[in-house]
Amino acid sequence: EVNYNGVVSVEVFKFDEGPEVIASESLNYLQQAFA
Repeated sequence: EVNYNGVVSVEVFKFDEGPEVIASESLNYLQQAFA
């Protein structure tokens, strides 16, 4: 653990799936990465 209290973001490269799918998949990815 590094006690990082900053900002994390994701970068989108494919917009074909639409904003709802992109946001959902991005959130799932971040939740798994920080689990």
